[in-house]
Amino acid sequence: MKYIKGLDALRALAVAIVVIGHSRIHLFFTGSGPVARIVQVLLPTDMFGVDVFFVLSGFLISSVLLHADKGNLPKIILVRNFIVRRTLRIFPVYYLTLLILWIIQYPDIHQYLGWFLTYTSNILCFKTRSWNAFSHSWSLSVEEQFYLIWPWLLLYVNKKYFKYLVAVFILTGPVSSFISTQISNGFSPILTPNCFDSFGIGALYAWCSMQPGRMKRFKNGLSYAFPIACFIYFSWKLLETTGHIGFGDGIFNRTINSVIAVWMIDYIIKSKSGFWEIPILIQIGKISYGIYLFHIPISMIVNSLHVSNHLYVIYAIKLSALLLISYVSYYFFELKVMDLKKKFTYSTD
Repeated sequence: MKYIKGLDALRALAVAIVVIGHSRIHLFFTGSGPVARIVQVLLPTDMFGVDVFFVLSGFLISSVLLHADKGNLPKIILVRNFIVRRTLRIFPVYYLTLLILWIIQYPDIHQYLGWFLTYTSNILCFKTRSWNAFSHSWSLSVEEQFYLIWPWLLLYVNKKYFKYLVAVFILTGPVSSFISTQISNGFSPILTPNCFDSFGIGALYAWCSMQPGRMKRFKNGLSYAFPIACFIYFSWKLLETTGHIGFGDGIFNRTINSVIAVWMIDYIIKSKSGFWEIPILIQIGKISYGIYLFHIPISMIVNSLHVSNHLYVIYAIKLSALLLISYVSYYFFELKVMDLKKKFTYSTD
């Protein structure tokens, strides 16, 4: 698939939303004043940023595999190469991070190491109904669990049934959310089936983009779905509800977020320049995996050092350290490992 700079800019926006949400900056804007109210409504939640990543994954992975399936490699080889390429991108820096955190005795790593090593921290948090010092890795666990399922279904299900497969995935999200909310106290959004609607909406966009007729119908539908999704999203925030309008505890939150996210992806792909071509955003997008992976540990380590009593100074130190370490990690480690992906292409050309 052709590289699209704007999608890296979207990654930058998504990871910024997550980091801002986890840094609790929104707590500076409490109260009922007009400025605080506007910020509370307009500032996206960290979960919105995560959902953008899920939709992007569904779109990009599906695009790559759907195009690869038109080539001359056997499907089993495509699955193997996909798994190897994802492993090279995700695993090395993740496990290196775990090793460093284990050595410095970072909180909860020794106690829950098995869960983190096996990318099942989302299940751990759901089981214990509590967060831990590395629980932000739940979204990485969800992605890895999705990667174990989706390539097989995408490549081996007959393409004439693909739209039904995607529909099942999209419907599974809210249905699974409804079921899991009956047994969980606020931790149901981190279960993998509850995220299927985000991945499915991204996959649907990828499938439609391969045929002009389908894409036209998709965009027509999106032209209605997007304003409705925005209206519902901002209504929820304005009314300070729990994220639903009489349909269960936020079971449609992710679906609404995903509709907005896929509209943003479509807008970026159509756009030729402007905001989505700003070099600094593209650069941040490239190192966004490291930013996401490191931001909580760096924050906790800086806090433990008691480097300053001034909150803004602490935030500046955290941000500087985060960007520097993520940059070094990407260009001096991750890129060198990813270079091995050249040996596992999706074609024989």
